Amino acid sequence: MKLLVHLRYLAIKKSSGGFPSSICNLWSLQTLIYVSYRSTALPSNISDLVNLRHLLSHSWGTFHFLPTKKPMKLQTISKVELHGGVDNFQKCFPYIKELTCTTNKKKQNDFKCLTYLENLKLTVDGKTRVTFPATLKTLTLSGCALPWSDMSIILSLPNLQVLKLSRNAFEGSCWNTNDEHVFRQLRFLRFESLNIKQWEAYSPSFPCLRRLEIFSCSNLEEIPFEIGYIPTLELIKIKRCEYSVGESVRRIEEEQHDLGNFDLRIDIIE
Repeated sequence: MKLLVHLRYLAIKKSSGGFPSSICNLWSLQTLIYVSYRSTALPSNISDLVNLRHLLSHSWGTFHFLPTKKPMKLQTISKVELHGGVDNFQKCFPYIKELTCTTNKKKQNDFKCLTYLENLKLTVDGKTRVTFPATLKTLTLSGCALPWSDMSIILSLPNLQVLKLSRNAFEGSCWNTNDEHVFRQLRFLRFESLNIKQWEAYSPSFPCLRRLEIFSCSNLEEIPFEIGYIPTLELIKIKRCEYSVGESVRRIEEEQHDLGNFDLRIDIIE
């Protein structure tokens, strides 16, 4: 490793053993891709990598977070387990912009302290309360089991452009987006494997929406007719949903064609 002190990019695969301590001597490293099939504890001296900005885990492996010796200027970290809580994570990585993580429902999940965060992909093991920073532009949630009334937390994010909800992110049979609920910047919305049955929506709630995707929501009855009147909408994509959902989308397409709107594309995958 001594001959690699000027290395800026490293991708390494480990099938056994822990995180190689010698990597922490590569002080010029800016991007580290670590491939493993098991959880790997990050050593406390990883903060010696003073130029590291992107730490990525591929395949099934995850990083087990432990407090570092000193704060780092990491901007991206993927597949990290926040066993120490968000607050401890913020002290070690105060400038994080992109974060893919899992956390325990018993921990305090206040992501507001991550004041530079723009992209968050969060998986929670069980029902919990979560808060987010106003800087978020992309949010992916899974397993949080939030009630649909807590959507007000997400509505308060002024810069949110992409929202992806999957695998019990929200819990409940009905979501009603009334006239007071406005996603002012949202351009992309995806539901995947949610137990939602009824969705009541109004076009003014999504003034900038361009793409809507509904995947594997087997209980959902239909797409709200009002969705078709969103002026910016370019695509509705349906995959592995009930026949009635596809029929509601076809009715939306037919109505828009009658009104002279041929820009809206429909993609239905059985």
